[in-house]
Parts: sequence; C-alpha cells; structure tokens
Amino acid sequence: MNWIKRIYLILLRDLVAANFMATTQLLPRSAIKPNENETLGEAMARNSYRAADEFIKHRQKTLKK
Repeated sequence: MNWIKRIYLILLRDLVAANFMATTQLLPRSAIKPNENETLGEAMARNSYRAADEFIKHRQKTLKK
C-alpha cells in the first residue's frame, strides 16, 4: 500500500508541476529571474517544481490523517 501512495504522490507532483509551469508562462518574463548560467525555461521549471513540492507536502499531511 505504501508504494501505491508513493507512486500517486510522484505522479501528482509531476502533474502539479506541469500545471504551475503552464501558469508561469502567463506571467511577464520579468517576474521569473533566472540564476547565473540558467535559462528562462530552467528557472520556470525550478519555480514550478518548488511550488509542486510545497503542494505535495501539504497533500502528504492530509493523507496521513
């Protein structure tokens, strides 16, 4: 059962990250600041996965209850 929950959370993370990636493309380019040696796409992916991780942490807390 644990491995099913783990697969669910991995797939959910990718889905949420893709959703955040799609919404960040609507933001002005000045809102996303890439680090040194990083393209704008990499910065968008980094930001979307960070937001997805926060969502997954919250989701894990609700699943434990």
